[in-house]
Amino acid sequence: FEPLVERWIVVIEGILEEARTAYPEPDNGPEAVRSFWKRRFHKLKAVEQQLRESHFQAAVAMLIAAQSRVVRRWRAVDASITNAVNESKDVVRFLELGTKLFAESYSGTPESITSAL
Repeated sequence: FEPLVERWIVVIEGILEEARTAYPEPDNGPEAVRSFWKRRFHKLKAVEQQLRESHFQAAVAMLIAAQSRVVRRWRAVDASITNAVNESKDVVRFLELGTKLFAESYSGTPESITSAL
């Protein structure tokens, strides 16, 4: 099971690195940033859910029972994906709140924006 889990680790590390480096251009506006974080959250959440499936858990359990050297690295990657999911979820919540608060400024007239504030 070690080669299999090592491949999972490499793939997940690649996904995490991609999630850290890909970021929308700042000139694209707040909607692009919100869309980016929502896509990132859904992608990372899907990976996290796959890792909770029984065949993934069984392979890791076998390595734990065998006291494999891969377990330490696996736990670090598992914690990293969980942290990335939580971070993106928090950012999405924050941006959703901002979108609700400032929705009027996207489509309103100067008078309606002033009255909303």
